[in-house]
Amino acid sequence: MERLVYRLLRRESVGPGCQQYQTCIARCPPASTPMKDRRRNQYVLAIAKQCWTGVVLLALGFYVWKNGAHISTTLAAIPAIYLLAAFFCIVGGKFSALFLMQASLRMSMQAPPNWRASTWIYASSDVAKYMPGGVWAIVGRVVHYKNLGLSAGAISKALLLENLGFGVTAFTLGTPVAVAMVSKAGWLGGLGWSAIVMVMAILVWAGMRLLRRRGVEVSRTSVRIGSLALAVMTLGWVAMGTSFFLLLATFGGWLDWLWTVGTYAVAFTAGMVAVFAPAGAGVREGVLALAGQMHGISATMMLDAALLNRALWVVVDVCFFGFALVVRATKK
Repeated sequence: MERLVYRLLRRESVGPGCQQYQTCIARCPPASTPMKDRRRNQYVLAIAKQCWTGVVLLALGFYVWKNGAHISTTLAAIPAIYLLAAFFCIVGGKFSALFLMQASLRMSMQAPPNWRASTWIYASSDVAKYMPGGVWAIVGRVVHYKNLGLSAGAISKALLLENLGFGVTAFTLGTPVAVAMVSKAGWLGGLGWSAIVMVMAILVWAGMRLLRRRGVEVSRTSVRIGSLALAVMTLGWVAMGTSFFLLLATFGGWLDWLWTVGTYAVAFTAGMVAVFAPAGAGVREGVLALAGQMHGISATMMLDAALLNRALWVVVDVCFFGFALVVRATKK
């Protein structure tokens, strides 16, 4: 019906006033079109997520069926103290991410929530990443921020700062690893170094411009809050990468540890960027397996460690959500 009225209004011409109205109608599409396009895109994304989840589950079942004995042997070879240490390393990474979220709120509103409310906001929205069909973690975060009274611009600013903090720290740790791997393969010459410097300069310029467009003011207070949050998040990446390093069947020296930390940060970020994969399922493991092969580690060993690390992450997420419930229920 809307399209029929739209065409009729364009075809009729009764006087100059109507011609001007026709011109306006011709230039301005129906108001409902962007909303329909948005809903169609969300529907396509939901289907893609469900299909990807099905493929990942089938691949996981086939891998476990084919390599179940090897996985059991790998798990038995890891000392219990290493599993416990990996668990607490992931917990440390969760608290660093919580600190980063609090910093983004402090830079986006005058009266940020206390640590109890922040813990509940982070835990309740983060656990929604396991739900297929939509970007529920971000949706949950937006709902919480609206309940705090933040405007749409402030919400966008807070989410941008938080995700930019994740990306900058992961990029800082992952770039040396990528450069080392490319150099080892003999792909890096003078032109390659120039390209790396140029890309880094473009990224810094684009990030600063994006921050200015979102209304982020560069002041002494914001620099202090942001620098501390980035430092804490960097330590969080180190802890999370160490959790994966502890699950590898054979350990190397400190250089292998640094490589593992940087690779894990890149793989984790790739899983976050892949919006079609709930909790980065399949993407993180694929990046780790590919990077392991380039470093001389078998894909089976990397996948075994990645699956164990994923299982630990699920346990930590559930425990952290329970901790947030307890904190929320306690008296202030």
